[in-house]
Amino acid sequence: MTYPSNLALPSARANLSVFLPKQSGSWMGKNHFAFFETELATTTCLETIFFPDDWQYPEPEEWYPHQV
Repeated sequence: MTYPSNLALPSARANLSVFLPKQSGSWMGKNHFAFFETELATTTCLETIFFPDDWQYPEPEEWYPHQV
């Protein structure tokens, strides 16, 4: 499944007119995410995330607590 098709899932599965994306973006141009306006209908926030098969997390800039 591709990321754009994930954006249609909340409204299709809920059988409602639409849950609009409230915020969306991508991390490093590959890992895409979206938060939907679902609070009134579900009392929670729905998020969808897409990780491609070749996704690798970058090394952290620092650790907390500090690691030696």
